[in-house]
Amino acid sequence: MADIMRRSIKLGLPQLTQAVAVKAGRVTTVDPLPAEEWHRCYAEPDDDGELIRARMAGQVRKVAE
Repeated sequence: MADIMRRSIKLGLPQLTQAVAVKAGRVTTVDPLPAEEWHRCYAEPDDDGELIRARMAGQVRKVAE
């Protein structure tokens, strides 16, 4: 951390950022969904409320004695 601070003071933050930046490409080989496809997938909200309530009701509860 101290080394980074010294370098940033010496070079200036923009130059330091450029010096240590890594050129990142894609992180996946999966192509993004076409706009029409993701619109179709996310057009209606998921209503997980019933499922969540059922799972909460099924949890074991300890009662203080």
